[in-house]
Amino acid sequence: MTAAGRLSRLGHPKFLRKGVSRVTRIPLSPGDEVDAVVRTVTPFGVFVRTEAGVSGLVRAARDEVGTRLHLRVVEFDPDERRFSATVA
Repeated sequence: MTAAGRLSRLGHPKFLRKGVSRVTRIPLSPGDEVDAVVRTVTPFGVFVRTEAGVSGLVRAARDEVGTRLHLRVVEFDPDERRFSATVA
């Protein structure tokens, strides 16, 4: 593979995301409390993002996009850099 081919592959979002998750470890554990902003509203809950850029899902929440929530982490997946939470 040429150097140009490697550079184009490394710019792919899949590679960037994997690289970031390995370099930046976010130590979240069940029971931790975090603040996050609602990014997307769905019929089953809301997707949020913390200031550190970690995405999460809050099931059965009915808040509007842009709302800041104080959450309690239920589960955290360090490989995917995402969590599930409830409103604290």
